[in-house]
Amino acid sequence: MRSLLSAPRPRRRAALAAVLSIIAVPLVAASTAEAADACDPAQACVIVKVVSTSDGKGTTLETRYFNASELQAWGDGLVTAPPYLTRGQSGKVSPRPRPATALPLRTLLSSPVFTKDPETAVTFSESNGTSAPTVLDKPDFSDPATATDKDPYPFLDDLQPALYVTGTGQIGYVRPLRDEDDVNSTDQFKVDPGSSVTLTIHTTGKLLQPVAHASSTSVDTKATVSFSTTYAQKLRTNIIKWRWTFGDGETLHSAQEKPTHRYATKGTYPVFVEVRGTDGSYGRSAPIEMKVAKPPKPPKTSGGGGTGGGTGGGGTGGGYIPPYIPAPPSIDNPPSVDKPPTTDQPTTPVDDGLQEVEGFVLAGAGAEQGESIPGTQAQPQPTKASELSTSRKISGAVIGGLAVILLLGLGAEIETRWASTRLAHLRRRT
Repeated sequence: MRSLLSAPRPRRRAALAAVLSIIAVPLVAASTAEAADACDPAQACVIVKVVSTSDGKGTTLETRYFNASELQAWGDGLVTAPPYLTRGQSGKVSPRPRPATALPLRTLLSSPVFTKDPETAVTFSESNGTSAPTVLDKPDFSDPATATDKDPYPFLDDLQPALYVTGTGQIGYVRPLRDEDDVNSTDQFKVDPGSSVTLTIHTTGKLLQPVAHASSTSVDTKATVSFSTTYAQKLRTNIIKWRWTFGDGETLHSAQEKPTHRYATKGTYPVFVEVRGTDGSYGRSAPIEMKVAKPPKPPKTSGGGGTGGGTGGGGTGGGYIPPYIPAPPSIDNPPSVDKPPTTDQPTTPVDDGLQEVEGFVLAGAGAEQGESIPGTQAQPQPTKASELSTSRKISGAVIGGLAVILLLGLGAEIETRWASTRLAHLRRRT
C-alpha cells in the first residue's frame, strides 16, 4: 500500500482503479440479481408468476423475468457442482446433469424482488417446460437445514429443485430424486436462447393425486376405450377441467370426466390425465399403459357352407357330415344266369348305424349310390323289409287270381262263339 501511495499520481490512479475492480467483482457476485422488466430475446429466460385462484378464475399477483445472465450473476445462494442423478423409466441411473452452479428455487423465491413473499404463501408450483407441467408441493420448498426425523426433507442428499445455466446459454430445470425408486427424468428440461419457461407459484389450492383408469388396457384398433378418474385423497375442491393425453399424439381438453378414445394403429401408449379445480388445485396422474393390437382376422370361408363344419371325416365340407352307407352283405356264390345264388338275401332290416327320428330321417338315409343326398328334411318312414315281403306275396296272389278269372272268361267266350257257329250250320241243313 505504501508503494501505491508513493507512486506518481497517474500510476496511482491506475493502480487504485485496478484494486477497486478486483474488489468489485466479489461484491457484484455476492449481490442478488435484479429481475428484468422483460425477457431478453437473445437469451433464455425464466418467467415467475405468483397466482391466486377463486371460482375457477386465476389472478396474477406478480410477474418477474430472469435472463440467463442474471441467473449466472446471482451470487449468494448458488450451489457449486451439485451431484444430481437422473433415473429413467427403465430404472437406469445416470450422473446428470452436472452443472457448474445451480440456483435452488427456494433461493429464487426468497429474493427481495418478490413483495408478496411467495415462499411462505406457496401451496404448489408448476413449470411448463414439458408436455405436462413439472409440479412441486409445498414441502418441496422447505429448507434442508430445518428438517427433522418427524418432518424429513423430501429429496435425497439434501438436494433442491433448481435452475442452472449451461455453457451454450440454455436454462435447465432439475428435480432431485425423492427415493431409491423415484423416476425424475420426466421432470427435467432445458430451454434454448430466445425461449422462456414459466414457473407458476400458486398461493391457493393444493396438489391433487388423480388416478387414471381404463375400461381395458389390452384392446385392438376396432375397440373404443372408456376412461375415468378417481382420487387418492378426498377432494376439497370441485374439478372443472380434465385434460387427457392418450399417448398417440391426441390430447382431449374436456369438461367430461369419462371420455372415450379409439386407437388407429397398434402399439403401446402411455395415458395420463390432468385435472384442475375451482381453487386452482392441480394434479396429474401416473401413466397407465395401453397395449393396442390389430383386430383378429375373420375365419376363411369356402364356397357353400364355409369351414364351420365337421372334420371327423378329415375334410372341410362346409359343415356337412357324410352319412354312413354300409357295404352290401357278402354272398358265397354270386348269382348267374344258369345257377341261382345259394344264399338268400336277408329279409331283416340292415343296421345302417342311423338313429330313427320320428317324422324325420338323417341326411342320406336310404339313398342309393348315385342319387343326390339332400339335407335333413321331412320324409315318410321307410317300409320295413318284413312288411315289404308280405305285401309282395298278397299282390302276387291277387294278380294270379285275376289272371285265372280272365282266362276262364276268355275260354267261355271262345266256347260260346264255337257253339253258336255250329248251331247256325245245323239250322241251314234243316
